[in-house]
Amino acid sequence: MANGGEALLTSEEVNQIILEIVIGEKIVHFNSSIPTSELNYPDTFLFRQPTGFERLWANNIEKVSLLNALDMGLLRDDDLPQELIEKFFTEEDQNQLDTINNKIKAYDTMVKKGIRGSVIHEQNVQKLSDLKAEAKTLQNKRGLAKQLSADFKAAEDKYYALMVKCVLNINREPIWASLEELESETDIDYLERLLYEQFLPFLTGYGTSILRFIARSGEWGNRFYSSIHTGQPLFSKEAGDLSIDQQALLSWSIFYYDISQMAEEYKPDDDVLNNDVKLDEYIEQLSRHLKAERLNKKKLFDRGLSQQSNNHQNVIVTADSNEYVPLHKNKVYSDPREITGRVEDSSRTAYNEASAAREAKRKLKKLKHKK
Repeated sequence: MANGGEALLTSEEVNQIILEIVIGEKIVHFNSSIPTSELNYPDTFLFRQPTGFERLWANNIEKVSLLNALDMGLLRDDDLPQELIEKFFTEEDQNQLDTINNKIKAYDTMVKKGIRGSVIHEQNVQKLSDLKAEAKTLQNKRGLAKQLSADFKAAEDKYYALMVKCVLNINREPIWASLEELESETDIDYLERLLYEQFLPFLTGYGTSILRFIARSGEWGNRFYSSIHTGQPLFSKEAGDLSIDQQALLSWSIFYYDISQMAEEYKPDDDVLNNDVKLDEYIEQLSRHLKAERLNKKKLFDRGLSQQSNNHQNVIVTADSNEYVPLHKNKVYSDPREITGRVEDSSRTAYNEASAAREAKRKLKKLKHKK
């Protein structure tokens, strides 16, 4: 279960997604109104995740493209004139977004203070989710004007460069021999559809709810626990080559593994564990409880009174006090979505892949050594 109710994915779908994430490849059947034979394109593509060097190369292309776009007179995102933005995002839209954001703050407070499991609390949780969806739709509308910016042009050039390297035919042969060849294509509409409808979603990966569902599934759990106990790698790639999904799935796997190792008194019930919203609420409440407990013990200690139990240091407390996941950094809630840049899933092209890979590898190595 992802958020209660029916299972988010079937067993067959879970296994298919696991296979795609592990090997970093996906077979894509792309339909077009124009016969692919006339475009000299195959009916079926093979997408693969770029290597770390290919990402580095594409990032450099983005930097050069940005400078060229500025020389051509295009403006940066933040410099776009307000009258241009308002052609896509009106003052009425802004007022509506402000109203929704105020409601989000109010409902967020009610959810945090509410009683889990109560009817009113569940209604508030659903309302908060609906409001966030409305806000996201308006925010996307506001971003339409940015497609005329130098930043958008540079980012698009970056992803077209990655398409040259990572979009292949079923025989693993490149569709385009070079970036220049791709740029010379006359059917721009086809290329844009291939990029935005298929390739970019593949690069940025699956949504957080799907990855969390897979991370706690039996199909993936068998692989993960086997890796911990045998020392065999989950992915046949170096840290710098891990894809967004590989980094995120590894981080969520460690997250759920450490929950399974919690002391019994702190473990969430299964219905909480299998519900993303409830689990996040539970972790936050547990954090506040343990923080209050630490402060109380500190007061007793400062008064010279003896302490009768260990001073908990982290949100996730395991049977072995040396094993934990630090969910609070400088009093700011942290989870695997922060590691991969997916906290809101609204800016999926902005991520820090290298640091995420190093962190995930470090945690997995720690778990292996511990066993």
